[in-house]
Amino acid sequence: MSFDMFINFFRTGEPQKISRATIARAFGAFADMEGDRGWWNLVDSSGVLILGDEDEIDCLCVNRPPYAEHPFWPALVHFLRETGGVLYWPGGGQVVTDQEVVAHLPPEMIESFGPPIVTASVQRILETVSES
Repeated sequence: MSFDMFINFFRTGEPQKISRATIARAFGAFADMEGDRGWWNLVDSSGVLILGDEDEIDCLCVNRPPYAEHPFWPALVHFLRETGGVLYWPGGGQVVTDQEVVAHLPPEMIESFGPPIVTASVQRILETVSES
């Protein structure tokens, strides 16, 4: 079964874009970036990072997130801190690593998912995902 998580970036409720280079710095050490430009396989897992073909990206999808001990998770926390991104998934909640990010989320996102969990703990993120 496939499970998707999404990462978006907002400023005052409006979508923002980040550079492909920022994503490559965060996940490149364990992602195969040599194949399809918009589809990076995560090594040692069946996970895939889907980012599209553009140089500036406003949404990432993680299909089949890797196992809990994979280096993806600490890199994800660092990435969310660096970009002010929000992690969310269908039928679940949303996570940010800094309380200040909450003020930038679109109101309809908070209405749909509820208030985000604010944490920089990989363990807490994994628990939140598994609880949904």
